[in-house]
Amino acid sequence: MEDFVNFELAKKLKEKGYPQHWSDNDYIVENEYEDNFEIGAYYDRCLIPEHIVTIAAPTISQVLKWLRDKFFLHISQKPYACKDGLMWMYEIRKFNKRIVFVIANKTGFIKEEEALLAGIEYVLDNLI
Repeated sequence: MEDFVNFELAKKLKEKGYPQHWSDNDYIVENEYEDNFEIGAYYDRCLIPEHIVTIAAPTISQVLKWLRDKFFLHISQKPYACKDGLMWMYEIRKFNKRIVFVIANKTGFIKEEEALLAGIEYVLDNLI
């Protein structure tokens, strides 16, 4: 998934210890001197001057890999059919060497990216 997590989720990720060097792009957090850079927007890291405060703007797949590698949490999205057509759900699984179990799931998302972002947010708010 090449979609970036949003600004609010990126801030939560930093609070939870997401490595800031794992992204090629950053969100602008503070900007007192440069009118060209909007707070909350993401830019290629090499374009941002050193004096502007930033946080990582990772992709969904980078975050999913970090959650698997560091916390043994796997978030997946699944399609399902309902009366309104195709919808998406997320499922969060915790695993170790011998056991895998479902921690949480939620249905009702129109896009698969929405399901994954909601799953990531659930993990950040409730599990780590």
